[in-house]
Amino acid sequence: MQGFIDVLAVAICELMWPSGSRGISLDSVTLFHDALQGLRFLHSHGWAHLDIKPHNIGVLTHPLRAVLLDLGQLSTLPVGYTLTATPGCTGTINYLSPEREMDEYDHGADIWPYTLPSVSPWRGRL
Repeated sequence: MQGFIDVLAVAICELMWPSGSRGISLDSVTLFHDALQGLRFLHSHGWAHLDIKPHNIGVLTHPLRAVLLDLGQLSTLPVGYTLTATPGCTGTINYLSPEREMDEYDHGADIWPYTLPSVSPWRGRL
């Protein structure tokens, strides 16, 4: 799983900041990677966060680290299992993956918000 998180972090960074763009700081990459590592930890222990958004990613400054906050929607979700959509009942609407509202979903629902430009703690606004 560690390798997957590293590859995912690189792939999302390349999509959001293609080569030739103004770039991204090492601090931003560190925060982005830490937030994904937090998800990896939750997922590998059979949990899903289900409310990833900028306000739920905290930043520690010494040493620089990102931490996941607000575990109020944390749900038991063993690897290989899915949850049934409950439209309009949980999550923050602008950050929900489409399947959370329409279909069964798995841990991938926690990854969706990382692909949105509005999830920006690592976009130079620390």
